[in-house]
Amino acid sequence: MDLIDTYNKHYREHAQISSPLFNGAIELLVKLKQKQKGYISAVVTGKGRLGLEHNLHHSNTEHFLVLSELQMMR
Repeated sequence: MDLIDTYNKHYREHAQISSPLFNGAIELLVKLKQKQKGYISAVVTGKGRLGLEHNLHHSNTEHFLVLSELQMMR
């Protein structure tokens, strides 16, 4: 196991959520999901994939999102 794999494994197992949600965020996400008609929920972030997935998992919000990554089309 190389250094990067070791770091990633340690991060997944021990890191706390680094971006806590704003007050009322879960309630807003629930309302948006209930009223969603043709809208797509997504997140845009400067975090890497590992950090994003970690925070979505630990904040229990991944099921609210349809997209968490977009690639620019040319």
